[in-house]
Amino acid sequence: MLPYIVFFLTTFFLNFVWEAWHAVFLYEGFDSVPGKHASSLRGFVRMMTRVSLTDAAILTIILLGGAFVWESWQWYQTMDAEKYAYFIIAAGIWAGAIEYKAVFRFHQWEYNQNMPKVFGLGLSPLAQLAVTGTLALVFLRVFVSI
Repeated sequence: MLPYIVFFLTTFFLNFVWEAWHAVFLYEGFDSVPGKHASSLRGFVRMMTRVSLTDAAILTIILLGGAFVWESWQWYQTMDAEKYAYFIIAAGIWAGAIEYKAVFRFHQWEYNQNMPKVFGLGLSPLAQLAVTGTLALVFLRVFVSI
């Protein structure tokens, strides 16, 4: 159980940093829409905490999914191309679904001119879960061999 807690906390931290960077540099009108965006430092930290907890939960669910697929709670200790592909593809699909829903269906946020886009979706948020999750997997394998 400890490795999964460490993974969750690591992904929370990595995603908090990533989300905060996104919010400041890559999204349009971050402070200008009441109710949608943070209008104070406290609101900003609260929102970054909420979305980072969600990101960490999603990535932990993907990690748990791997335990069922490979029938081992320590499946991440023997990573190979197939396991990395599972994790990266699952994270990418989940990120794509979140971005599509938020940008096109519910108009929850907009990107500014600095955001590189693929099919109208931000490249950075599409890569976020795969990158932060993979970094957390590497951290888990190197530093937490339980």
